[in-house]
Amino acid sequence: TIQKYSFVTDENATDHGDLTVTRNWTTQACSPTDGYVCGGYGGAPILSHDKFSFAGTGVTATDHGDLSVHTGHASGGGHSTKTHGYYSAGSGPWPDTYQTAITKFSFATAGNDTDHGDLQLGRWGTSGHSSETDGYTSAGYQSTGNAATRYLDKFSFSNSNGSTLHGELNQSLPETGGCAGISSSTDGFVCGGAKLGVKTNDIQ
Repeated sequence: TIQKYSFVTDENATDHGDLTVTRNWTTQACSPTDGYVCGGYGGAPILSHDKFSFAGTGVTATDHGDLSVHTGHASGGGHSTKTHGYYSAGSGPWPDTYQTAITKFSFATAGNDTDHGDLQLGRWGTSGHSSETDGYTSAGYQSTGNAATRYLDKFSFSNSNGSTLHGELNQSLPETGGCAGISSSTDGFVCGGAKLGVKTNDIQ
């Protein structure tokens, strides 16, 4: 399902439509008019991008292409400009491969993604953030046993040179994976997550 809720009014979400297939551990991107759901797991790896309109109700998503560079599928970071979506990190083949790849796809034209460089460290369960010019990939699980990392990676939307280290998560708080990534116009926020099954309600 695709659900929708208002930013203005405190109220429960309403049904907005359906994706092409059932999936979890997905990654997101958005243009000014459409949402994109990338990858995931549905009993087997899912590599496709779904696209759906923000307008209307009862919408049905369409297939917009595939994660052609990733052999992984689950729980990477999602990033957006006004014209392109980006996917970073992720897992697969499950559970022992942790991706470094950053990939890029067009909002305007359906098609498979292309290589946009690499992160400093392969991992999954990451948070994705976006400024107007750069993408950021934070936290994530970096090895079997769900060992987590504090890394904050930064990469440019304008070139495919890969990422640089932008800092680390707060040293006084646990390393985490499976976090939510939130962006304002000036800052990124890492919310929740877990390490070795111990969950946190921290916002960083």
